[in-house]
Amino acid sequence: MKISASRGPSRAWIIALVVMLLVACNPQAAAPSPTMEQPDNIPLPTQTPTPTQKNPPVPTEVDPLGDVKDNVTAWSPPTETPAPTLAPLATPVYGGTPLPVESEVIGVANVDQLANVAQWGRGSIVGVAYTPDGETFVVGSGFGLAVYDAQTPENPPRWVPFERPIYYESLYFSEDSNTILLEDTRNPSTVVSFPDGRIVAGDLDVNWLKTSAMRESWGELEFDSLDGQKQFVSTVTHDEEFWDFEFSIRRIYDNNTSDLLYELPDETIQVSFTERHEAEGCSLYVFSACGNAYSPAASHPYRVAFSQSGQTLAVLYRPPNLSDTNEFSTLRVYDGNNGELLFPIGSFSHPVETFAYSPDGNTLLLGYVDGLVQLWNIPRNTDTFTAQHFTAPLIDFAYSFDSKYLVVQRPEVIEVRLTTNGSLVSRFQATAFSLSPVANHIALGSEDGTLRVLDYENGSTIFNIQAHRAKLFTLAYSPDGTRLTSSGADCDVRNWDTTSGEFVHFFADNAVDAYDGAFPNESIFIFQITYIPGTDWLFGYGSWDTVVGWDVNSGATQYLLETPEIFRSAIDEAAHFSQFLRLDAEGQYLYLDHESYDLEIGKREGKVPASENLPQGCALLGPRSLDGDLLFTRGIGESSGQVCVLDAEDLHLIQRLQVVPVASKEAASVNLLSLSPKGDQLIANVSGDMFYVYQIVP
Repeated sequence: MKISASRGPSRAWIIALVVMLLVACNPQAAAPSPTMEQPDNIPLPTQTPTPTQKNPPVPTEVDPLGDVKDNVTAWSPPTETPAPTLAPLATPVYGGTPLPVESEVIGVANVDQLANVAQWGRGSIVGVAYTPDGETFVVGSGFGLAVYDAQTPENPPRWVPFERPIYYESLYFSEDSNTILLEDTRNPSTVVSFPDGRIVAGDLDVNWLKTSAMRESWGELEFDSLDGQKQFVSTVTHDEEFWDFEFSIRRIYDNNTSDLLYELPDETIQVSFTERHEAEGCSLYVFSACGNAYSPAASHPYRVAFSQSGQTLAVLYRPPNLSDTNEFSTLRVYDGNNGELLFPIGSFSHPVETFAYSPDGNTLLLGYVDGLVQLWNIPRNTDTFTAQHFTAPLIDFAYSFDSKYLVVQRPEVIEVRLTTNGSLVSRFQATAFSLSPVANHIALGSEDGTLRVLDYENGSTIFNIQAHRAKLFTLAYSPDGTRLTSSGADCDVRNWDTTSGEFVHFFADNAVDAYDGAFPNESIFIFQITYIPGTDWLFGYGSWDTVVGWDVNSGATQYLLETPEIFRSAIDEAAHFSQFLRLDAEGQYLYLDHESYDLEIGKREGKVPASENLPQGCALLGPRSLDGDLLFTRGIGESSGQVCVLDAEDLHLIQRLQVVPVASKEAASVNLLSLSPKGDQLIANVSGDMFYVYQIVP
């Protein structure tokens, strides 16, 4: 019998939660917590409703990688500009510019000619600002600035790339608009000239228009209105009975007399446990030896700004105790005269990254975490411009079987792009994807369990079925392309015929004794699946670091590996799951953190041995060249901005590619690498934002 996650609320769950909140964080002293069933939106104490926002219109889109696209939401026919004969590229081109159609296959004989030929992307939004005259506004990432005409923002912005990636938290203009301060509160800030974006060295005698302020410490922030008449002060207080429950006190004072003018009346925004974590297993929702791991996370002022006249006040709220704090970042706009809440902007499902007032105080320039740029008219409480000009950090990317397309996965979004110029072909809402190894077909899984298979050459639907009763976690095509396997939050792993969409068979459910046997026989989710080439094995990775091997033809479990669990109890971490998971090139070994497992026999091999030939600062795994002679791996540690090119046989270093300039190693690093199936293009993804494209340049 299949065990599905229990969805109904229970009085026992609520009682258990209150008990857990009283437990001390010392694991040795903490009593075991009971099994928790998933609640049905049961609010935690002091929880306030998630802020909502009017649905914006479908944006007119300028593709974040360079091409202009209008309302790209599904398939559109791919178009390619004929590529001219190009001279060897001295500097990389940007998205939308054609690359050579034919490029040499990368190998030992020509790897010394491997060069960065393109940089695709604009990155994630970091800062926004208006010029002092209000005629122009800019939206910045760590890689450059998009410059807009404020009168005609619908026109494509001008992209101004930085000389190198820059880390910063706030963006401010100088009074004369000639320079921009990229402020880093923890390290020396960077100044760039405007409008060319070049780094300016040395000390400058410049007056910066710091129109907003960031928090100074946990929940504490002070900022004066631009006319100097008012001061915003925020502090933190706690519930007397439950210390973990925090509240934000936000007061406005007269700057001349220090008299309290008013206090913002709205309740503190609380992020509940279920809003920041998904279930760990089919029936065991979560367990932690630390009681406060279940406490709500209070949102405190992160950034605050007054309008020029002081008529309104905007506060961006974030929970400081969460590492992914910007995923719960919402904006609230108040009446500057009495503190009345006028309206919220953004939500937990569509968080705001940053904002800035226009000089006249009537418009808010908004940058969202997902890359959306928006202008919000304050008097009318509505948007006047919306465009998807930037992107959210990616989760994964892969080439199509013929190397023609690059498929990019971002949170809840799948993009299909051309590898000849990086331009966008299609965008889909989806939680999972897999690419056929024999055709340009893409399988897409959704939040409601729907499974669609599309031909992204012509946009036709191969099939569209209700594959699961809940969210689809992962999808995988078989090596011959005839079968497709799906895993969902309904705890089912199913096999499908890729031509008809007909159900073939289940893969067996599995259960483990979670948390060293504290919770016996707990059914597991499967979060990742992959076929092992050349075998009849399907590999799955699931709850509590469990590894499963199934027979592809029957669906029977062949082995079950219960890996050593890593107990974590931090309030913001997805507890008890590895931070690193990779398969080797042949699919024989699985690496979980620093442990290796033989997938053929289902045996733990122990610690990953350190090869004496592996150069310092080079990772062990990565894509291989088409002939198998070269191994491309990420640089790690002090070499995190590099790609190591190794001899695949003995791992000696052949060369290093300096993808990220040394001066930017604190600002960006190489995250993922992929080699095209044709073997002629290597892509390094930097910091989840930019694609650095490498090809042979004779």
